[in-house]
Formats: sequence, C-alpha cells, structure tokens
Amino acid sequence: MRNVQTNLQLYRELHDAMDVTRSVPGGLFRGGPGIKVTENIYTSLPTNSVIRPVHPAPAAARAIAMAMEHPGHTIAGMSALAVFGLPYFADHCHTTLFGPVNRNKPPTQFSPLVQRPTSVEHWYVYFECVPLKISPPAIAVISALNMIRASVHRWPASRIDGIAYKEMQSIQLIDAARRFLGVTPDDIVSSGKDRVNKRWLQRIVELTTNKADSPKETEMRLLAHALCKNLGVMVVEQHPLWAAGSLVTVFDLAIPELKIAMMYDGEHHLKREQRDWDSQVNVEAALQGWTVIRVTAGTLPRLPEFLMRATQAA
Repeated sequence: MRNVQTNLQLYRELHDAMDVTRSVPGGLFRGGPGIKVTENIYTSLPTNSVIRPVHPAPAAARAIAMAMEHPGHTIAGMSALAVFGLPYFADHCHTTLFGPVNRNKPPTQFSPLVQRPTSVEHWYVYFECVPLKISPPAIAVISALNMIRASVHRWPASRIDGIAYKEMQSIQLIDAARRFLGVTPDDIVSSGKDRVNKRWLQRIVELTTNKADSPKETEMRLLAHALCKNLGVMVVEQHPLWAAGSLVTVFDLAIPELKIAMMYDGEHHLKREQRDWDSQVNVEAALQGWTVIRVTAGTLPRLPEFLMRATQAA
C-alpha cells in the first residue's frame, strides 16, 4: 500500500510538472553536429542565437542536458532560474546541480558544479517526457545569492554609494526573479532561513521591486533614488503618460511634481520602428511639459548629473 501511495504522489508531481522542452529551441541530441553542450550532448540552435565564448550553449540547455547526464541530481541556483525562464545572468554562469558529493565538485565548460544540497525540497520539470529534479524558484534565488556572495557568479554593475558591488548584483537578481518569475519577498525571506544571513537578506529584499524590466533599470532606479532622497523629491516607478484618453507610454521612473521622467533604452531601441515610436513619445511628453531623460548602457553612469541639472531647471 505504501508503494502505491508513493507512486501516486510521484504521478501527481509529474503530472503537474512544468514542461521545459521549449526551453531548448534547438533540442538536445547525442553526438554531433551542432553546438556542444556536454561531452556527449549537442544542440542545434537557431541561426540567430547569440553564441557566447565561454558557454556556447544557453544556460537552460546546459542545465537540462547535465541533469539528464546526472540522474538523481537537482538543477539548482542560477541554472534552475534559467530553466524557469529568467532572461538574465545565467548564460555567463557555470551550471549548478545539487548532488550526493562529499565536497563541491568544480565545473568545466562541459560539466556542472556539483554541490552538496542545501535543501531537500525540490520540484519536477520534464524535458521530452524525462522527469528532472529542480529547486523551487525561491530556494534557487537563495542559492544564487550565496554564489554571488562567494564571488562564484559575477557580472558588470554600476557603483552606487552605500551599496556594495555584490549587493547591487543581489538586488538585480531579486528584481529579475520578482519581475519575471513572480517570486515574492516573503518567499525569498522564508527560503533564506538558516541559509543566508537574515539581517543582510532583509535589507537587500527591501531595496528590490517587481517592476524592473532589466538589470540596467535596477541600476537606474537605485541611482535615481540615491540622488532624489538627498534632494527631497519622490521618485515613482512605472508612471503612465496619457494623451486624449489613450496611454502613450509608461515611464520607467518619474518625478511627477517636477514633470521629469527617466527611461532606459536597451539595444532593441536601435531598431527603426522602435526609434520612430520613441520619437513620438518624446514629442508628446514635451508637449505636456515633461523633461524625458533617456539613458543607455554608455550614459547610465551620468544619470545623477543629468538628473541634477533637470531638477535645477525645473
């Protein structure tokens, strides 16, 4: 009877599991040709895929392939977040699995970092009907935060007074997990119990939001908040601009009392159609008396300067 109950529970878990087959648009297969994912598994990615020098295959493809080659292991940390659909950070990080090892097994380009589990809790996803264990999103966030704090995961980020470099990366990660995966602050704090310093985590979580569409928007928000706090004006996120009863755009950040708006323009703003639309937005905003500060990756560090001049003019 116990085996029947166990099988029934497993069936329900698998039945409700997430199908991640589409997370690997090129599929996974043994032997070449294609892009090498592990020593034995390859993928055939679309021709428009971005090829990265250290990890040619995307993080989700690597995590799934390496989990298939390590039965019983659990996709963890940043790798789990990539499988769930997090669009940032993981592609430049080694694959992480939880597994029965006495000490952490270092990664290579084609093999994972295998760590001793920090949690026995796991979900199931399946790839082409193959069930795979995976850490729940909030626990994966905590694991990734610990990797950031240990300098295992890193990426470029702006420097802001009062926020350490690793703290900035941690805020960016939580912002993205909240925005794209729906992870809540309570989920993160509760999952961090006995896994990360409570006081540190609480302070970091309080600096996050679920409205940042990119890591650069996180940096822009923190840069703006730091300056506006000193100026005594309030910054709001996702402020709408209306014209004749229709929504024109939503500013990433705004100081409504001074009619100053801030927007981050990523690479997609270089496309002709987007540039034409941005031009219309700028004109409509100007007609309504708004000063719109648009920054890019190259001009983002100068945002405090631009914002100071705009507030002085206002």
